[in-house]
Amino acid sequence: PKGTSFTYSPVSPFASSASNTLADIAMNYWKNELDAGWSAGDKLDNTVPTTTQNPAFWQHMVTFGVGFGVTGTVNPTTAFNAITGGGSVTWPATSTDPGKIDDLLHAAVNGRGGFFTAGDPIAFAQGLAETLSNIAERVGTASNIAATAINSLQTESNLYQARYVSGEWSGDLWSYAVTNTTTPVWKASEMMPAHTARKIYYGSTSTAKEFYWSNMTSGEQTAMGGVSTVVDYVRGDQTLEKRNTGGIYRNRNKILGDLVNSSPELVAAPLDLNYQRYNWTGATSYREFIEGSAKTRTQMIYVGGNDGMLHGFNASTGVEKFAYIPKNVMTPAVGDTVNVLKKYTDPAYMHRFSVDGTPVAVDVYIGSPASWKTILVGGLGRGSANHSGGGFYALDITNPDSFDASKVLWDKSFGETVTYLGEPQITRTNTGQWVVILGYGYNNSGYKSGILIVNLENGLILKQIPTSAGSSTDPNGMSELSLLDINADGLTDWVYGGDLHGNVWKFDLTGTSTSAWKVDYSGAALFQAKDGSGNRQMITGGVMSVMEPKTGKVWVFFGTGRYLNQDDPSNAGVQSWYGLQDGSVITGRSQLDVRYIDNVGSSNRTVTEANNIAIDKKGWYMDLPTTRERIVDMPMLVGGELLMNTVIPDTNVCNPSGSGYLMAISPFTGSRLKKPFFDLNGDNIFNDSDKISTTNGLVPASGIKVGSLNSVTTLAKVGDVIKSYNNCEGACIEGRTIDPTKNTGMQSWREISK
Repeated sequence: PKGTSFTYSPVSPFASSASNTLADIAMNYWKNELDAGWSAGDKLDNTVPTTTQNPAFWQHMVTFGVGFGVTGTVNPTTAFNAITGGGSVTWPATSTDPGKIDDLLHAAVNGRGGFFTAGDPIAFAQGLAETLSNIAERVGTASNIAATAINSLQTESNLYQARYVSGEWSGDLWSYAVTNTTTPVWKASEMMPAHTARKIYYGSTSTAKEFYWSNMTSGEQTAMGGVSTVVDYVRGDQTLEKRNTGGIYRNRNKILGDLVNSSPELVAAPLDLNYQRYNWTGATSYREFIEGSAKTRTQMIYVGGNDGMLHGFNASTGVEKFAYIPKNVMTPAVGDTVNVLKKYTDPAYMHRFSVDGTPVAVDVYIGSPASWKTILVGGLGRGSANHSGGGFYALDITNPDSFDASKVLWDKSFGETVTYLGEPQITRTNTGQWVVILGYGYNNSGYKSGILIVNLENGLILKQIPTSAGSSTDPNGMSELSLLDINADGLTDWVYGGDLHGNVWKFDLTGTSTSAWKVDYSGAALFQAKDGSGNRQMITGGVMSVMEPKTGKVWVFFGTGRYLNQDDPSNAGVQSWYGLQDGSVITGRSQLDVRYIDNVGSSNRTVTEANNIAIDKKGWYMDLPTTRERIVDMPMLVGGELLMNTVIPDTNVCNPSGSGYLMAISPFTGSRLKKPFFDLNGDNIFNDSDKISTTNGLVPASGIKVGSLNSVTTLAKVGDVIKSYNNCEGACIEGRTIDPTKNTGMQSWREISK
């Protein structure tokens, strides 16, 4: 599939001189397609999940062996290490009893499965749990790619990709040069400091501390299982892993836990946002800050891991500089007596999300006395689902080389933000305060959508603004928010958000007092997304607001659909892409122009051509044409084009993958573009060769198909061309040349990096 091929070579550790063995049978059913004799219409797609140990993408049999109190002469660890390490194994004759056990082990090796021996019921249960975990192993990446030079397309970049291996539940962060996205520059898992040298901090009851057993309260020690070696394990000590004599804890191939939904956040020299042009407190000293010591500070990449930590890595070397364990992670979930870190050590560990939210870092003017600092705010994302509050924390990362426990500003939980999956929004408001704005999570305590505004300096709630939508029988929650400064004074005036009921809300923060902040339009929604049959369409990818340069009108862009729950992939409800003009409440689709998407062949699609929006309309919409297609990410405005990723999940629960389209249209008309945007023939030139043939002649493509579930697009300049990058199936990176309109003047770093 997708150009993948594989050739089997009969070499060690697979080959042996014996014949008619269990190992031969296992190899036969591993290397030959199980559906080889089926008719063409009945054959299955060759999209079987692969792992580092098992590269078979075709229909095949995987063999696992169990020895009940008996052993052979070949060490199972040595045999399985030889699969990926290239070692040699000499298989003995199968005529003896130990030789028969070795043949069973050999079959497990040939079938790329697993093998264990068990002398008692407990050992059998533990071995079986590990076997089931291995069956589930899959390499993947679900978060977005980070790039250097995120505020500019004029410099070449590095790319950073968070990864995970399901089943094993290990993770990694890989750095690539944009000129070579197949061979990483470094892998963080290979650069981890010794467990005794790691700088790990955690949120305690009243302050942050270094992560050592001796620093913990009795309650914290109890939550860790009451055993100090659990702390050692979490720090990276592998001495007591089960593979070692006397080991009791889960084996790890890598110290890093899985990095799933947390997207890497790059923090280098401060971004020049020209704050000095404003007249509020601190603005005049901004230039001094960005030209000072922060300009040469260590470049860092931050990402959350489901090993319970926010990790901070040196972006140049991949070495972990420090890590932080939020307070919620140290606390047992509702109904549990131990925390997720203790569960993480269990050989029968079943995956739990912990620090799964994406961190965000912004330069702000706070403190007493006030000064410019770089503050990172992160959350638990899906990791808060089993807690009574959604955990968020704020760290001062101005100088990462001197980070310690005193740089933790606050670490709090809010009932409104349980399972809020959007990024925190950090901004300055018309009250003169720097704040964090969060959406109400999908499991929030009040069942409604809304926003929570928190003081950035101390984590205290400044304002709760719930909407009227949601109840205990019809719960609601907010997707990622969008902030807008309408009068260019550097202060947020309006906040837009979409919810599970399909509502788009506008929150008015123009007041100089928090008491004046409210839901706009007298508490009514700006719009509610419904399909042509009147069914509500969920908004989970977030909304983006922007001001149209020519008219000054505010537009809101978003797509609909959900990909969160187990039954979501099979949902075939029609989903849509919208562009709305703000100004008054939009009562329904009848007030919007319709655009149509046409699939052309198997790889491209076009959108209706239009020069404007009808005078009596307030925007546009287009339904996604492919069954199960949906939008679960934020759109992105690049130059004069609006980019959006769609996803089409596979309904095969054994292969949680799929495909999607990368779309590019004109934002303020909803029309296809006038010129080619995608380099379809790969020659880095944009001309008629990059157009597609339709009944209307040659036209620019509005979308191109990608063979995996998309991540949000990341852009980088490579030589003289601009490329877009997405994650692709098997944790690879897929790049393609694009031709966005070059805007003059300052580019918004928020828009480009989304």
